[in-house]
This record gives sequence, C-alpha cells and structure tokens, in this order.
Amino acid sequence: MEVGRNTYRRRIIMKSISLKRMIPGLVTGAGTWLGPYIVAVSIFLPLKIQALDAPHKVALVAVFSSIAMVIATIANLFAGALSDKTKSRFGKRTPWFVIGGLASMLLLMGAAWAPSIAILLVFWSLYQVTLNMSVASVGVLMEYTDKEQRGSASSAYGIGMSIGNYAFPILGAMFMKNITLGFIVFGLIAGVGGILTALIIKEPSNKNVVDSPVEKKEKKSFKELLKLMPGVKEGRDFYLALGGKLLFGIGQFLVVSYQMFILTDYMKLSEKTTQDTIQLISAVMMVAAIVVGGLVGPLADKIKSIKLPTSVAAILLGIGAIFPFFAAKPWTMIVFAIIGGIGIGSWNGIDQSLNVTVGEALDKERLGFFMGVYNLGNTLCQAAAPIIAAALISTLGFQMIFPFATIFAIAGGVLILMIKSVK
Repeated sequence: MEVGRNTYRRRIIMKSISLKRMIPGLVTGAGTWLGPYIVAVSIFLPLKIQALDAPHKVALVAVFSSIAMVIATIANLFAGALSDKTKSRFGKRTPWFVIGGLASMLLLMGAAWAPSIAILLVFWSLYQVTLNMSVASVGVLMEYTDKEQRGSASSAYGIGMSIGNYAFPILGAMFMKNITLGFIVFGLIAGVGGILTALIIKEPSNKNVVDSPVEKKEKKSFKELLKLMPGVKEGRDFYLALGGKLLFGIGQFLVVSYQMFILTDYMKLSEKTTQDTIQLISAVMMVAAIVVGGLVGPLADKIKSIKLPTSVAAILLGIGAIFPFFAAKPWTMIVFAIIGGIGIGSWNGIDQSLNVTVGEALDKERLGFFMGVYNLGNTLCQAAAPIIAAALISTLGFQMIFPFATIFAIAGGVLILMIKSVK
C-alpha cells in the first residue's frame, strides 16, 4: 500500500502545473538560458578572442568549441541524472536552473574582464557546466503537464528557443563596440531569467515524496545509465532521429556560429554594416521561425505526418545555406535568413514531437532518458559545428562553409525520411 500511495502522490505532483504558468515559464526559461549563450558564442566570444589574439582567432574559436563540447557532454548527463534525484521544497528541477543561471551570470561577467586567452578559456569552460545545469533541467519541466497538453508546452519551449536564437542576437549586436558591457548585460539576463522562470512556474515541493522500493531499485549509476542506450537494431529509428538532429544542427551552426567572421572576413563588411546586417538577419529569422513554428504543428496533425514536415525543414535549411557560396554579398545572408529561417522554425516546431513519438515507440519506460540524449545532441552539434567550420576555413576557405552546411542539412533530412516507426 505504501508503494501505491507514494506513486500516486508523485503522479499528482507531476500534473499540478497549469498551462497558464507552464507556457510563459518555458518561454522565459528557454529564452534566457539560450539567448545569452547564442549571443556570447556567436558575437562576444569571437570578438573577445580577436581582441586578445587576432592572428589565431579562427583556430582559437575551434579550440574553445572542442573543449566546450567535451565539458558540455559530461555536464549535461550528470546534471540531468542528478536533478532526477534532487529533493527540495522548490522541486527537483528548479534548484538546478536557478543556481545554473546565477553561476552563468558570474562566469559571463568574469569572461568580460579576462586578460588572456587562458583565463578566458577557464571562464568559458566553467560556463559550459553551469549552462548545462539549466539546459538539462528547464526543458524537462514539461513533465509536470498532462500528456494531452504536452504539445502546447513543447511549442512554448520552441518559441522560447526561437527568441533566444534570433531576438537576442539583435540586442547583442548593439554591444559589438562594448563587449564588456555586453557580457555583463547578458549575464544578468541569464541570472534573472532563472529566478523569473522559477517564480512563474512554481514547481511544487518534492521534499516529502518518498521513492517506492521499486523506484529505488531502478536507480542507476552513471555507468549503468549509459547501458540504457538501445542496440543498433532495436534502436534503428532512435539513432536515425538522433543522427538527423545532429546533421541538421551542424548544418545550421556552420553558418550561424561563424556569422560574425563571414560578414567581416568573407564579405569584407565594415563594423557598422556588420552590426546592421546581424540585426536584420536575426529579425528575419526570428519572424520566420516563430510564425512558421506555430503553423507546422497543426499542419502535421492535418496531414497526419510528422516525418515529412521535419525532413522538408532540413531540406529548406540546406537550400538557404547555399546562397552565400555564390556571392559574398549581404543579400545572400538575408536569403539564408528567410529560407533557412523557415526551415529552422519548422524544425523547432515539430522535432520535439518526432523525438517523443520515436522514443515512445521504442520504449515508453526509457522515454526520459531518450529525451536527455536528444537534448545532448543539440549541445553537441553547437559545439562541433565551429570545429568543422574552422577546419574548412583553414583548408578550403570561408566559401566552402556553405556547400558543406547544405550537405549536412539535407543528409539530416534524408535520415529522418528513413525512420519507419513514425509516419
């Protein structure tokens, strides 16, 4: 009887947050962890590295990304697993993204005054840990909504990500002449954002919830967590979806992560024109991503297909990414923003649904773990793309970023089409 009561109490708690709080909370939470990161990694960090060691800036961005990828991978897995076991009056997720946001604030401020590449690398590496404390805990908050409402919660998280990806760089570009102030301002946003998310969502306490004996037996060590990965044959569709996500993300961030240097070094734009162009690109992509992201879900329901819209989204990104290859002119980046923005918005609006459906078809009991791995895929592609871009730039030149971005994106779409368990 005790097991039943504990299980029932947990189920009630998991469904106790209404969409009236969940939707604005997820928009705020996603936007305020992702936005400062996108601005820092695409604008402030490259400019800071350039100020400290201009001759080696491209290679150093790749070094920072390589180290960040390793740290983010480990931090994400640990943060997710530890938050599952956390008990507090504020719930199991809130302490992680609040502390993560506040620590991120301090580390971004520290990066602003870093006097050398080595010290900057220390701050950036530690920031990957605190950032992933937020990444691993904010998105999982939608577990507190009923299953029939998860689509709305997922859309809210997607809108928050679109705001973080595109609205924040518009603001960030205003600080190109004073990146020290920029680091401070966006650090404050990260810190305040975590607190604001907690106040909006008000995750219920789980301090007095006692795990049932069955649940205690199922707790895994870190090594055992890795054993939850499905076999290649069993998890064919899982790995296809994960591979599609990674390839799509690399295609996207090959262009986005080097946007600053594409405009200054490849297109030879002045500082003022670069700032204006970044703001325009971000505005166009934001509108495209938010509008299309809100429409693609109902469209997928109408045609009763998740796989097709997701694949088309990847192909659209690939088409948009090829235009700057043909001309080193700002208008080609605007075309990328329009076509690629539609593709990215479509992907953000439907990809989460695809991942959940594939995971449930494989094993509902491991769905949370599968979603954690998919989330890690988002982190890995953002870290891997600058490394690949740096290799392309150093060997083949800036121009070759774009056809490779197209190849990666379209290849991701092909992998999605190969999935069999989802229509």
